[in-house]
Amino acid sequence: MREFEKFSHAEQWVGINHQKIRSYLYYVLGVYESLEAMSVVCTPDDINQGQVGEAVAEYIKAHPKSGDVLAFSLVSSALLKKFPC
Repeated sequence: MREFEKFSHAEQWVGINHQKIRSYLYYVLGVYESLEAMSVVCTPDDINQGQVGEAVAEYIKAHPKSGDVLAFSLVSSALLKKFPC
């Protein structure tokens, strides 16, 4: 199971590499914060980090062939789709 899939199933985190999941989330949050600072994405004031990670995980699952693009482009596309301005 890839890291984004593990992130989506937090209740099953027993026995998995938490460092990889944290790396996934921190990367996603870095892209998110960059896009938010440029006012490219618009999120609710009460959004949390987990919801941002989940939005990207859902996008990747819905677009399985998206693995051929750069990570920044993939995460950006997911966030732009989920949180347009």
